[in-house]
Amino acid sequence: MIKLFASDLDGTLLHNGTNLNDRDIDSIQAIISEGMEFAVATGRMDRDILVVAKSIGSVAHRVSQNGAIVNDKTNQEISTSFFPIELSIKLHHAMEAIGQMYTVTTSDEVYVTKEFEIMKEMEEFLYFPIKIHGKLLEGYNDETIHVVKFSIVAPPEEVVGIRDTLVADFADVAEIYISDSRCVDIVPKGISKAYGLAQLMQGLNVRKEEVAVIGDSFNDVPMFQMTPHSYAMAGAKDAVKAHASCVVTSVSEAIEDLKAKGLI
Repeated sequence: MIKLFASDLDGTLLHNGTNLNDRDIDSIQAIISEGMEFAVATGRMDRDILVVAKSIGSVAHRVSQNGAIVNDKTNQEISTSFFPIELSIKLHHAMEAIGQMYTVTTSDEVYVTKEFEIMKEMEEFLYFPIKIHGKLLEGYNDETIHVVKFSIVAPPEEVVGIRDTLVADFADVAEIYISDSRCVDIVPKGISKAYGLAQLMQGLNVRKEEVAVIGDSFNDVPMFQMTPHSYAMAGAKDAVKAHASCVVTSVSEAIEDLKAKGLI
């Protein structure tokens, strides 16, 4: 039986930025009322999950920043992972060299070094504004800025090339994921949504076969691979769907499938 259901946000539970589907909300509320644990696993920040959970009308376990930060539904911090200072500086310079908009994320803020033309468009799909911080390098050195994630925002046709370049240079010290058609995320080595869920599962005493997950992008693949009950959204790329056990059009459809299989 499934004891924990974990959902991605963008392109899965959230549509066009911040929109939730009423049927998905009803399905999540139903499984929570029946005693199942619910988690959100996302590349977004923890504070974004809190907003979504409030919209759903319930609390949620929270795996944010692609697994770098994990909090349970009681707000107990389970794990947090940061880049070391020297690596933060190297990655920062690598972001600058690519020449596209990049963001620097801490546990509670998203920063850019200057205003980018695409920022306003991005903020339409965010719950919180992006902050401009012109002295991030100084912040790394004096340890007032602890980086959890770097992200590059680029035209879709350039994303794979950027990912490949970063993998060639940093694969031994960081995890590099395509998290969206226009975004590449860089998080500390060993960090993934699967890692974050594993930290959560340990505290809940839940086994992998008692977990169901759903997502739509490459950063969801690690959690697809950790359980036999994985769902990819129909709009996902074929290379993503190939790692999931089922393909669905919504979170509610995944939950209905679990019910049909007698797993809920």
